[in-house]
Amino acid sequence: MPRRPGGPGQHRARRRVQLERELWGYRVDPADAARAGAVDRILNMLRTVVNVTGDATVATVVAASEGQLDLELHGVPVAA
Repeated sequence: MPRRPGGPGQHRARRRVQLERELWGYRVDPADAARAGAVDRILNMLRTVVNVTGDATVATVVAASEGQLDLELHGVPVAA
């Protein structure tokens, strides 16, 4: 797969420029477009938190069901 030029944030910047051009055609105020971009960034971070939390939860449940989770190591009292 060929490497695209630019750094990790360039894709987001390119997408923002395309969005601004499209919104300009609809006569949307650039300040409103900036606010939409800020909200999109926050929602993206929230989606990431949900994904990471879900992955960690599933990994913990699977490890516990297979007996590979050492609860004493993490300071969790184990019932006898």
